[in-house]
Amino acid sequence: ASRLARSAEQRQREEGALGHAVRDLVRDLQTKGEWAKVMALELLYVKGWGNAEVAARLKRTEQDIANLKFQVKKRLHDHLVAAKLSPAVFPELQSDQ
Repeated sequence: ASRLARSAEQRQREEGALGHAVRDLVRDLQTKGEWAKVMALELLYVKGWGNAEVAARLKRTEQDIANLKFQVKKRLHDHLVAAKLSPAVFPELQSDQ
């Protein structure tokens, strides 16, 4: 039972760290007035749109959207490492690194 409790605690810690990282990222973009990036992230990660669809909707290039995704993944990855979590916890953040 204690192993299950530790596992649940670790999962809560991991989810909390990721939630804080996303919140900080969005707040930073909002503070800078970078609303197009906030919209792009919502379309990519909440709506599940592809780079081409997001680029067309926001009148950006696909490369702009790909660059944004890379920057976001790097920032989230760095935040999780700073929280002393293994990068293996969220392998999707390791691609393109």
